[in-house]
Amino acid sequence: MKTTILIVAGILVSYLACGPLRVAKPQPQPAQSETAALQTTLDSLNATVNKLAARVSDLTRANPAIVTATSLGCKADDPAFDNGPLIQTALDKGLGVLLDSGGIYSTSPLRTKPGTASPIMGQSASFRHSPACRTGLTPFAPNQTHVIEIAGQSPEGAGHGQVVRDLYIQGTPACDGISIHGGDAVSIENVIIRGCKTAIAIKPTIRLYACSIRGASLPGNDVGIQVENGTSVCCISVSGVVINVCRISVNVNGWKRGLTLTGVVCEGATEACCKFDDAKASLIGCYLESTGDVPGIRSKGSKINVMDTSVRRISHDGGTQMNWIGDTVQAGTLAY
Repeated sequence: MKTTILIVAGILVSYLACGPLRVAKPQPQPAQSETAALQTTLDSLNATVNKLAARVSDLTRANPAIVTATSLGCKADDPAFDNGPLIQTALDKGLGVLLDSGGIYSTSPLRTKPGTASPIMGQSASFRHSPACRTGLTPFAPNQTHVIEIAGQSPEGAGHGQVVRDLYIQGTPACDGISIHGGDAVSIENVIIRGCKTAIAIKPTIRLYACSIRGASLPGNDVGIQVENGTSVCCISVSGVVINVCRISVNVNGWKRGLTLTGVVCEGATEACCKFDDAKASLIGCYLESTGDVPGIRSKGSKINVMDTSVRRISHDGGTQMNWIGDTVQAGTLAY
């Protein structure tokens, strides 16, 4: 019995002595040279992937529907060079054009392709504080009728989403800046148009729906915005626009299907800030400043809704109906 106890005790002592050593025994580790070789391989593969990604990016154009003036061979600030044929070739293909090199491009009349939307874009419309950064267009010939024509509808349907933006246009007394004849959701954004016969002429010959002008400055034109012939059109919105030093800021003739002026400032007109003839319009939060006998609103046979708008003088005939909302109609501010 004593012998048996000694044998069991010996086995337990042996286990306690050897067991922990087996548990704590370290696993085999690769040599440092093998780890370095693996890391070198991974670095090489990563560099190869980066090179392939960069090459694919170089070969893939960000937007193949937009071409730049530089790629077309245009020349900025050269009044003797007509950039019109180069730009028109791109527009005829339904491509958009970006004036990418800065400066002013002389051009013969440009016309968007009917039934398409071809963006025409500059990079900055600034002129008063940073004239060097403006990009835009000017007439090549002093007697041409317009700089840009938005043609609008075609047998294939109306062009949707035509945009002209971030563009400076320096015109002439015989030339309209932008002439709009049709299209859906035509948008004129952040433009400056100066010295034109009419800065923006909206004269639909076909369908024109939801046309908008916003963030524009229209100084020194004979007429800022001209709207007429509204028989197959609806919904024009003008917002955040400044029109100054002109004969008529906004001239509306025969438009009865939705015209809203919101936050529009008109100053320095010599005939009228807003002139309405057989038209319907709404003015919301506008500022129409005139001097002397020049009316802020001149109306004939029209229906005008006015809300929270400052107007110094009003002239209208018996066929005009004016609906006022707000508290800007005060004694001494109106004259008939």
